[in-house]
Amino acid sequence: MNSRSHSHSSDSVLLPSAGVQAYWLAKATPRFSLLDHLSTRGNPQELTTARRAIDDELSALHAIVCRMRSRRNDFSLIARLPPEILSCVFTLHAANQPPLGRDPPVYHSDGYDYRDRDRDRHNADDLHPPFVPSSLTRAQLGLGWITVTHVCRHWRLVALSNPNLWRTIVFDLGAEWAEEMLARSKAAPICYRRSLSFQPRVSRERALDDEVALRTHLSHVQRLALSGNADFLAPAVRALTTPAPHLESLELFWNDLQARDACVSLPSDLFSRQAPKLRHVALVGCSVPWELPLFRDLTHLEVRIPPPVPFPRIAPESAADTDPLVVPSLDRLLSILEAMSPLQVLILGNCLPRPDVTSRTVPLTHLTKLSLEGSLPESVAILKRLALPGSASLTLRCPDHNPLDGSIVALISLLSTHFRSAGTPIRPLSTLSIDRTDYTLTLTIAAWDTDISQHHPRFTPFTPPRLHLTFGCRHKALIESLPLQLLKALPLGKLSALSTTCSEAPWTPAEWTEVSSLCPEVAHVCVDATGAFTLAPTLMRNTVFPALVNLAFKSVNFFAPSWLGEPQPLCVTVPELLGARRDAGIPIRRLEIAACVVEHTLMQSFVSVVDDVIWDNDRDNVSDTQWLDSPISDLEWEWFE
Repeated sequence: MNSRSHSHSSDSVLLPSAGVQAYWLAKATPRFSLLDHLSTRGNPQELTTARRAIDDELSALHAIVCRMRSRRNDFSLIARLPPEILSCVFTLHAANQPPLGRDPPVYHSDGYDYRDRDRDRHNADDLHPPFVPSSLTRAQLGLGWITVTHVCRHWRLVALSNPNLWRTIVFDLGAEWAEEMLARSKAAPICYRRSLSFQPRVSRERALDDEVALRTHLSHVQRLALSGNADFLAPAVRALTTPAPHLESLELFWNDLQARDACVSLPSDLFSRQAPKLRHVALVGCSVPWELPLFRDLTHLEVRIPPPVPFPRIAPESAADTDPLVVPSLDRLLSILEAMSPLQVLILGNCLPRPDVTSRTVPLTHLTKLSLEGSLPESVAILKRLALPGSASLTLRCPDHNPLDGSIVALISLLSTHFRSAGTPIRPLSTLSIDRTDYTLTLTIAAWDTDISQHHPRFTPFTPPRLHLTFGCRHKALIESLPLQLLKALPLGKLSALSTTCSEAPWTPAEWTEVSSLCPEVAHVCVDATGAFTLAPTLMRNTVFPALVNLAFKSVNFFAPSWLGEPQPLCVTVPELLGARRDAGIPIRRLEIAACVVEHTLMQSFVSVVDDVIWDNDRDNVSDTQWLDSPISDLEWEWFE
């Protein structure tokens, strides 16, 4: 169907028949005579007039040629396909070839130049196509699947008559393209996904007015996602006051989560309170009118706002006078959740209600993920009032907490009950990580039901964790007590990987022995400097982690003296324990060393008793035959990436 492919076929190179040639010559001769008065030696103005007169004749001839080419295409094999088949083909093509930035062909086989808006619009038998803005070059613009509309008139009419092909609106090509796609979608449900923070200037034409576009087309928007700062996002949000009968997903993201008093306010009559199909709501940085009846029958609810400053919250007596964001009471929130029996994902950030004395419990039997960010007492109050399936993942982020208020004890009890729920098939926890991050001053505890054997050497799977706890760690008592308390509360009988890099709270040998009894099937252990000093001598006992095959050290100086009362440095203890476990028939088969201080002779001792010695993110896989030729110096620092 290429515009020039017919010129190479065997029948098109033949000269026209005498009758056809005579006909068109007879028709053209009078037109030639009208141009006889034009002189090629006139002044510049006369030459310009002459050229324009000839261009008019050529334009008329071009239109006739286009119609004749279109008629010729009607006899091609591809033109015999019914429009329904072509529409299916175009739909599949649209899914694989969205507009990506490649230039469409200038001419289709009917001969029209889609770069010329005025010429195209005078053809009454063709719908008005979008035009290519003059500021774009061939290397900048591409229409992806939309180029099928430039192949021939038949393909074009089929594509334009199918509104479902135009359901995903593309905004990166300028306002003219977006408005044309919105018009072509007609009443078909559309996806209106728009970033208002960065609006590329693809032409010198006007920018798209989202407020007008949304007021016009909100009645058939199926998925609406808007993001940006308050200046651009607020006008678009103001337009969301008409019914949205087809809306299934709403996502509003304000980019700046630092200024609490500048959040975007949602209208109290959002969608005229009519969005019966709405199931997915994500509101980030928005002041939410919680009394809206739209919070019903949702499967996904995410509401996140900036944390109050300073943190923790100010006294309740003055909060109502200073906080511009309304947070519902616990009883009101429970009523909202009660109307969402099919809810699967619930994410609440910095909008948790304060605890009260309510005793009601709301069952969320379909929930798969619960994420709460705020103070620990607020999070615990919500957890107490929700009945969740044991398979649901939990994420709690508490930036700061006083460990003396009793909330930790309540949390441990709730987690123990949650992960031991009866009557629900639950995958056992297999990986657990405890990490103290200095630059964020946080303690993070995460547990997965996914094995890490294929994710070496991070000791954390790439899947989301079943349990993710983050606490501000200003209080040392929290760091020292919480990890071991949590391990005692969780069912860890099938745990296979344990990583602890919390240097401020090393476990004693007795505590390591207790941890081993809680998770006897652990095969992978990762420790940092302080944990290594107490774990290494404990591993000399064959009953401690009897299934251990992979031992990893991170940020360890094997030659530093222990400040924990251990009599020997690790350069002596570790080779001894490796040999002892080998002799006992429970050898360490893999030794991983990251960001550690080692020495050449020490590495040789490791290689002599361990099958695999992994150095710094697996860049050097050391064996007893290749270590002697390694370029690594006798004493060297390596930092783990």
